[in-house]
Amino acid sequence: MKRMRTILNIGYPNPLESPEVLLPKVRYLRVLDLHGASFEKLPNMIGELLHLRYLDLSCNRSLSVLPLCITELYNLQTFLLRGCESLKELPRGFRKLVNLRCLDIFDCNSMTHMPPGMNSMTYLNKLTMFLVGGTSSACCLRPVGAGGLSDLKYLNNLTGSMEIKVHRGLTYDTAEAKKGGHLIHKQNLRGINICWTQKLCGMENSRFIEDDSEGANAEALLHGLQPHPNLKLFGLWDYPGVRFPSWGSSLVNNLEACLPNIVEIELYGCKRLEHLPLLSQLRYLKSLELVGLIKLEYVESIYGDEAPTASVVSRKAVSVADDLVFFPSLEKLVLGNLQELKGWWRSSLHLDTDSGNSEAEPFTKSFPRLSYLHIWLCWNLTDIPLCPKLEKLELSRFNKALGPITRPRSERRCVGDVRSSSTESNRLYPGDDSPSTSSTRQTQQEQQQQQILGGLKEVKIDKVGYLKSLPHESFQSLSHLVVRGDHDMESLTEEAGEVFRSGRLSSLHSLVISDCSNLKRLSGEGVWEHLTALKSLHLKLLSELELDDDYGDLNTRGCTTEDNHGIDTDIPWKYLYQTLHSLVLWYLPKLVKLPKGMNCLSSLQFLQITNCDNFEALPSWIACFSCLQSLVIRNCKQLKSLPEEICHLGSLQQLDLRGCSPVLKERCQESTGADWPKIQHIPRIDV
Repeated sequence: MKRMRTILNIGYPNPLESPEVLLPKVRYLRVLDLHGASFEKLPNMIGELLHLRYLDLSCNRSLSVLPLCITELYNLQTFLLRGCESLKELPRGFRKLVNLRCLDIFDCNSMTHMPPGMNSMTYLNKLTMFLVGGTSSACCLRPVGAGGLSDLKYLNNLTGSMEIKVHRGLTYDTAEAKKGGHLIHKQNLRGINICWTQKLCGMENSRFIEDDSEGANAEALLHGLQPHPNLKLFGLWDYPGVRFPSWGSSLVNNLEACLPNIVEIELYGCKRLEHLPLLSQLRYLKSLELVGLIKLEYVESIYGDEAPTASVVSRKAVSVADDLVFFPSLEKLVLGNLQELKGWWRSSLHLDTDSGNSEAEPFTKSFPRLSYLHIWLCWNLTDIPLCPKLEKLELSRFNKALGPITRPRSERRCVGDVRSSSTESNRLYPGDDSPSTSSTRQTQQEQQQQQILGGLKEVKIDKVGYLKSLPHESFQSLSHLVVRGDHDMESLTEEAGEVFRSGRLSSLHSLVISDCSNLKRLSGEGVWEHLTALKSLHLKLLSELELDDDYGDLNTRGCTTEDNHGIDTDIPWKYLYQTLHSLVLWYLPKLVKLPKGMNCLSSLQFLQITNCDNFEALPSWIACFSCLQSLVIRNCKQLKSLPEEICHLGSLQQLDLRGCSPVLKERCQESTGADWPKIQHIPRIDV
């Protein structure tokens, strides 16, 4: 092994040998991969591997200290420590590694500071995390043992993405932060996440009071972290400030000027943030996630030293296009836990346009490219702007009055300080109210109504009855529907039944009904006959569901006759026998056996029954599933044997019985089990 140059730990998580035994044998190593090995410390011998270029110690969760001799690896270019959760610090002489190009310390959550002298590591082009050091009575950081924010200024060759972590409860040099220039010259850095965290040196259980002084310190720190205009991704997590950094919120120096190329923005847990800059005018922004901004009232608002006059609004909006597009390039939007969110923009802010119309809506078009919209825990939001390209919609714990913004303002709940008057415009497009334009306006509104939510392809919702309030045209392309957490739905009648009977779901290929704790029955008159394209049905976490046991005339093999006469017209299986290919039953406590009406599913190819504690036996008519290719029954402890008829499933390629009773496992043992002759024709068997 003396001349060996590369060692890779492909036996993760258990290496072949411990470092103490391995390292003395391989002094000329260039590449050493010990990721995922379970050791608490490295031997000093590692400092003698002077030729080492690549060292991977990632995911060593017990590693708490690195030996000082590791700073003698002068040729080291790549050092991976990602996921070393117990590692407390990097050695104080770390700056000696002047040839280091890549340092990955992401998810090293026990670290509190960077080593001193990082400013000399100018060859570094990838640094996944930078810790802003500070002082605290609860966690003493030696002045000579911790690097400062100023070190970041000199690392101008950084590429990729980096997280900047700020520990709350520490005191920072705000004067140094206000000088700025820490990120502005890093033209190759593509992503920055700035995160405030409370976890630090015994402070895990402490709670910090979000006062004005802490917010002011945070704002000063963030002011000095203005990125380079080339930045593509910006994230802000648990920021305790009230205002967005001045480099983004000033009406003179707006965010569009500072980050003209930004593509993705994530704002999470910024509980005191009350206003946002003009995000809608970022012409390349494709993804926006706003979660946990509990004081935010409007997605679009204006604030700062300059008063939010109509001329200011007009100047900012017209810079995008003459028709005032709201988020022109946005493709993904997530709004979560915005408890005070009232609307998309302040309705009291009107535009002064050249036409003299001073009371038009701020934007004539909205979300022209939005394809994914997720709204949850936004109880006060009642409007959705036009989303003509929307394909995926997720709604949970939302205001059931949520509706299209194209409705006349007089018919919607007033949001913000909006004056009601007979002269106020109720249109999306500015214009006059002359009779000659009324017909055209009506046609425009009808076209808008058809494009409110575009051609939806996937919907996830916790109130299926809400779908009946949306335009029928939005569902023409809907192929996937998930109903999760609708605890008011007891059966597919009333509101839920209306959605199914309306024909909105006629193009549906996949239906998932999950975590509906009060759902008792699937049957319902006229409910299933419109699902003429359904291929996949998943029923999950339905503690009260009882599958109907109605059935019709059976032939000699126990299968329902081809014309299906005699089957209760309310149950689903009659209408799915030609199209349904996949059926998943997951955690149905009241499922004891498969309903006999299910025997008409002659096109079924995949059947999964999982975590059904009371499921006792497969039916004797199992051979009716003549096209079945995969049968998965897991964690069904009451299943103790297989029916004789399973041997007639000639298309079956996979049988998975893992987690069922020990009795069944014994009966399915190869050659010796009582049920083995019934299943020996199946190519793949897992018990």
